[in-house]
Amino acid sequence: MGRSLASESAERLHRIAEEEHHHDETPAEASRPHAFDLVIIISGGHSALAAQSHGAAVIIPLYQSLCAQGWHLAPILIAPLARVKIQDEIAPIIGAETGLVLLGERPGLDSIDSLGAYFTYHPRPECRDADRNCVSNIRPNGIPPVAAAAKLVLLLTQSRALAISGTALKDNGTSARACLSV
Repeated sequence: MGRSLASESAERLHRIAEEEHHHDETPAEASRPHAFDLVIIISGGHSALAAQSHGAAVIIPLYQSLCAQGWHLAPILIAPLARVKIQDEIAPIIGAETGLVLLGERPGLDSIDSLGAYFTYHPRPECRDADRNCVSNIRPNGIPPVAAAAKLVLLLTQSRALAISGTALKDNGTSARACLSV
């Protein structure tokens, strides 16, 4: 049902994590509790059109901005028919502190290209929806992809600083435009 990995995919992720741990690290990198600060997973979900049309337009400025802030990002993963909960399995395997799923959604007949972005700080199998944050309706007639990327940078940065996500994390109203460094 898209909520858990096939065994072959889990094995591949374990290999990626092992390669990262065996990679020549600086002492500062070796002392980090996680191999990665964030793993980004993209999925067609209920709308492959949304992922195809807007995924890169969100990921590129998001990735650039977080890297400029010093985030260590995992390889971007594609999980074609995944659900939001897949991050709860992927992030611990790959060693990511935060998981982000960009998911094609089907909120209504007039918005078949809507993308949602769901992130969880410290994702794990027992996480619930209340542990996640969402930026939804990412599309030209909703939240434009670049604006959504800016909002995600803001929220992810706050999440990381406070070590929380979900209902405990509140948008403080800071301008999202100031958060992109592209």
